[in-house]
Amino acid sequence: MRRALRTKCECGEYWLTVHRSCVNTIEGLAGGYHYGPKEQGVGVDKPIKDGFYDNVIDTVRYAGVLFFQPLLTDPEF
Repeated sequence: MRRALRTKCECGEYWLTVHRSCVNTIEGLAGGYHYGPKEQGVGVDKPIKDGFYDNVIDTVRYAGVLFFQPLLTDPEF
């Protein structure tokens, strides 16, 4: 998702833009939704579920898996 937030398409727009009024999404992306430290035994693919940012950030993550990941691997997508 970081790459989608930083990469511009040919038209000059970013692949993914979050409107400033989407405060929970911005806070979640800024670190409210995070992965646990390795010393706690939490794997890399296991985010800490806090009950607040889960749904909105999971939705953003699903968009990344379903749309942005294929775009990165197949430019013809």
